[in-house]
Amino acid sequence: MAPNGPTNGITYLQGDFLRERFERRFDALVNLAVIEHIPDETVFARQMSEICEPGGIVITMTVDERSLVYGTARILNRAGYSAPLRRLYSKHHLNHFTTRSLKELLERQGLATVQVIRHNSPMAAVDIPKTSDLSGLIQKAGVWGAFSLVF
Repeated sequence: MAPNGPTNGITYLQGDFLRERFERRFDALVNLAVIEHIPDETVFARQMSEICEPGGIVITMTVDERSLVYGTARILNRAGYSAPLRRLYSKHHLNHFTTRSLKELLERQGLATVQVIRHNSPMAAVDIPKTSDLSGLIQKAGVWGAFSLVF
């Protein structure tokens, strides 16, 4: 976890979220691209539910396993290019969710779904290993083109 400086109205905490015992509740919890890396996603969801104030908000973002990114990686894998699929299913991605499975996990722990927002990742966040500048450019152009067709 990266340290954060003082910000008016925002409290930053650092530690092991799964083991921490909080002495207060919070109005808002935000976790972006976190839940797929957590060894026990049920404990993680339960902890969020327990420390969120009644009427508070929990924002959880992860890649949808039924998204264009996963689908394209599967097609490329069948065509003999396995790098994208290997990266999505790498050892640090412990969990893979669909919109439905994530919603069900969170709701089993007492959180209600208010809104689901689907969006593409910013191109700057797309992690494409390249073997050359040309291959990197071609891969980014392919991702950009796929994003443009869908959204």
